[in-house]
Amino acid sequence: MNFLVKLLASAFFIGYIPLAPGTIATILAVFIFFYLPKFLWFYLFFLIVFTLFSLYIAEKAEKIFQNKDDRRIVIDEITGYFFTMFLIPPTGKFMVLGFLLFRLFDIVKPPYLGKKIQALPGGLGIVSDDIIAGIMANLVLQVIKSYI
Repeated sequence: MNFLVKLLASAFFIGYIPLAPGTIATILAVFIFFYLPKFLWFYLFFLIVFTLFSLYIAEKAEKIFQNKDDRRIVIDEITGYFFTMFLIPPTGKFMVLGFLLFRLFDIVKPPYLGKKIQALPGGLGIVSDDIIAGIMANLVLQVIKSYI
């Protein structure tokens, strides 16, 4: 069971890559997003189920790694990117722009809010800051989308 949790939490061991595992996991999310059906109800259902799954896996992985928000846990980056792309056209330019915006908001967290969110217990603390980064990136993309 521990092996399966490590496999999933690290996005098939991407989290073990020493340089920029979160960025590489987000690239994986771009490819997964590309192949996902984009029907609104399916995507919404998938987003909810994947978020709950991420919360569960991140919580289990944190206990296994015995480290708060261990860098090997990158399933949260994938979840955050899926929030970024909610209701965004699945075109190459939006997918790349979504990637860049998500990484920006994930790395540069609002100082006070970021620390409060990451202090939440277990999987909630691990995944929530990426969900917020994804929502912030999504809002920027929604504005850009309305002008293009």
